[in-house]
Amino acid sequence: MSDSPITPPHPKVGMVPAQPAAKPKRGRVKHPRLWGVLGWAATAVILGLIVAAVLTIVLWLMFRGVWPWDDSDRLKVKGIDLLKLALTVVAGAGGAVALTISVLKQRILERDAEGQRAEAAAQREVDAAFRSRYGEAATQLGSDRAAVQLAGVYAMANLADDWPEQRQQCVDVLCGFLRLPPPADEALRAADAKIRTTIGAVLRDHLQEGGAWCGLDFNLIGAYLVDLNLIGARFTGRNTLFTGAEFTGEHTWFDRARFASEHTSFTEARFTGEHTSFTEARFTGEHTTFARARFTGKTTLFAEAQFTGENTTFDRAQFTGKTTWFNRAEFTGKTTSFAEAQFTGEYTWFNRAEFTGENTTFAIAEFTGKTTWFDRARFTGENTTFAEARFTGEHTWFTEAQFTGKTTSFAEAQFTGNRERVFEGAVVPQDAFNGAQFAVEP
Repeated sequence: MSDSPITPPHPKVGMVPAQPAAKPKRGRVKHPRLWGVLGWAATAVILGLIVAAVLTIVLWLMFRGVWPWDDSDRLKVKGIDLLKLALTVVAGAGGAVALTISVLKQRILERDAEGQRAEAAAQREVDAAFRSRYGEAATQLGSDRAAVQLAGVYAMANLADDWPEQRQQCVDVLCGFLRLPPPADEALRAADAKIRTTIGAVLRDHLQEGGAWCGLDFNLIGAYLVDLNLIGARFTGRNTLFTGAEFTGEHTWFDRARFASEHTSFTEARFTGEHTSFTEARFTGEHTTFARARFTGKTTLFAEAQFTGENTTFDRAQFTGKTTWFNRAEFTGKTTSFAEAQFTGEYTWFNRAEFTGENTTFAIAEFTGKTTWFDRARFTGENTTFAEARFTGEHTWFTEAQFTGKTTSFAEAQFTGNRERVFEGAVVPQDAFNGAQFAVEP
């Protein structure tokens, strides 16, 4: 039997929105080119130095009295006077150069200030245009007409792409729409569902690998989500929160999604659609929780999912659908907990699942469906416990499972439904079953 009974669809391309309004041009205002000004300054300096040098040479010749056209009648100028004159000439030339540089420097500063003022004015115009677009998109989303709301979805998404400084705020608005309760009037439900699935498609398209929205936070606490398809999505912001969200419709897809946020929460989420799939999903953030989540659809799939963050919890989660698959799932974080989880569906599969983290607990968990499989599962972490767990279905198998950690406990566990050997070929410490109850010896 294959590890997954459902083949997920390829992500669908969302609706093609109308061409957005021309976005404001970004960019710095061009400053006057300063190389020409600096060139003039350099020229003035060079000319001043040349003039000073020529005058110095002339005065030196006068002092020595070596004019070629006046060999007989040398100038009678005292040396000290010539030296004073030379210094005066040089100082005058230097002053002229300094004055020229000062004037040019002032012009540069004035032009730079003018450029900065122009740039600030241009940026104010850009920001004003963005704020105007934001207001228009928000107004459209708040409309009572579905077509206008759809336009608002795309307008807000386009604005988020164009306005990086306020991208989080724009996405928060889209998530805020999903957090609104569905309309009470059944006649309006279909149109409302269309808006929600469109927002979901927009999120999926922007959350693919390398997407500009991947690093944002997502607050979908209490959201009402219809046929959500986030196949391949990447969540790398600090918080990804689906706490208390309701996933409805025929399918919910998170296949191959990557949850790298520090906190990923599906606490008390409700998955009521027919099929829910996290196949090959990766949870690498520090904390991942499905505590008290309820999976009531026909099929729930975590096949080949990987949980590598420090803490993963499914405490008190309820799996009541017909089939629950954790085949080949990997739990490698420090702590994995299914404490008091309830598996009441017809089939529960953990075949070849690997629990290699330091602590793994299924304490007080209940497996009351028809068949439960842990065949060839590996529990290699330091501590593993199924203490007080109840296996009351017709068939429970840990065939060839391996428990090789420091401590393994099935203390007070109950295997009361089986008529076959539960641990056929399994590797289990001899003292693991203190107080456990079996219908047939393990």
